[in-house]
This record gives sequence, C-alpha cells and structure tokens, in this order.
Amino acid sequence: MGHFHVWRDYFNTPYTNKFTDFNISPYDNSFTPDVPYTGKNLSADIMKIVEEFQPDYLVYPHPNDRHLDHWATNAFVKYTLNKIGFCPSPVI
Repeated sequence: MGHFHVWRDYFNTPYTNKFTDFNISPYDNSFTPDVPYTGKNLSADIMKIVEEFQPDYLVYPHPNDRHLDHWATNAFVKYTLNKIGFCPSPVI
C-alpha cells in the first residue's frame, strides 16, 4: 500500500497496514507522530512543511511518472500547494 491508494481510497478514512496492523506511523521520526494514515493528514503535513520552511523551489515527481506512488506524491503536493495558494519559483 502506498501513496496512490491513500490518495484514491483513504483520503479521509484511516488506512490500516495489513502487515503491521498500524493505522498510524509507528516511527519516532514521523513528521507528525500518532496521526492516522490518511491523505488529509499527509496533505496537512506537506502544508506545515511548506509554510514553515517557505522554500523557493520544490522538487517532486513529474505528473507523468509511471510509478503510482510517485504520481500520487505529485498529486498530494500539487493539491496542497493549490489549497494554500503557494506558487514556487519557476525552474530556470
């Protein structure tokens, strides 16, 4: 299960990993600990990161990337940037 399925099927509903039986990140280094695995929460983390760091440039997968998790990462980033009205500098 990757970002694609979270984007498509678990945006608002928590996903429970069938191998770990966790529906939250069990890792100490999670950006936001103890938050359910949902697309909404992933988008919220992206939003916090962008607002906190105010980057000039963002590097993320191309929308035509054939790897579904890469495509979904692009979708999450673009969705979140659009939601907060953030326009990164164009690539030169």
